[in-house]
Amino acid sequence: MHPRYEFKIGGIQLRINIWYFLIFLLAQSVLNQLGFWQLQRAKEKHHRLQQVEAGLKSQINNLAEIDQAKIEMFQTVQLDLKPIAETIYLDNAIYNKQVGYQVFQIAEDSVSAKTVLVNRGWIRALPNREQLPEAETVFGNWQIKGRVYPVADESFIQPEQVMAYVDGHWLLSAMNMVAIESLEKKFRVDLQDYMIRIDGQSEYALEANWVWINMSPDKHLAYAIQWFGLALALLILSVIVAIKKR
Repeated sequence: MHPRYEFKIGGIQLRINIWYFLIFLLAQSVLNQLGFWQLQRAKEKHHRLQQVEAGLKSQINNLAEIDQAKIEMFQTVQLDLKPIAETIYLDNAIYNKQVGYQVFQIAEDSVSAKTVLVNRGWIRALPNREQLPEAETVFGNWQIKGRVYPVADESFIQPEQVMAYVDGHWLLSAMNMVAIESLEKKFRVDLQDYMIRIDGQSEYALEANWVWINMSPDKHLAYAIQWFGLALALLILSVIVAIKKR
């Protein structure tokens, strides 16, 4: 037998099943939390767009000037580099719904002597995944324009699993600080905790149409309205069901 309570509000008599009421409260809590989470994400994405725009207002020519604030605003840079290692590939990179690789090169800033990982963009995978597509290795002086991009701290992969030697090149399974540390040990360099995403017009750039946010603030706001709308619809439906018919 389901516990049930009946009471009047004005001339309206309500009938409430306690178990259904608890389920209603749980559903309301979840739907509203999802709505507020989407609002928070919209706020974060709006802030990130502001950072992206701020990073375009100035240009740095020396990696020694890069600090945390510059990393967070995806600072624009124009650098004279000297490549010091072979081409490196990052596996399972998707571009226009096609599988491929992101291509990296380690290079030294001629001004600060700091070494940094340069992301040259995307290249399509070959039908035989045991073979890597050919991406020309950069030699000599290399002038590029690009933007700073942070390397993720999170990692769900062990250091021994992040790098493999495939078809004459080093292949990464993830790009995070574990990968950075593995590259440092392999090539005996001291890499920055950020990379440079090369501008598509720079020499040796591949497909470099970078995405700085994966979802617009407006889309997050639309999702928030959707969740709040579902919560309101559930409330109205529950009240209708709870009204006792004479």
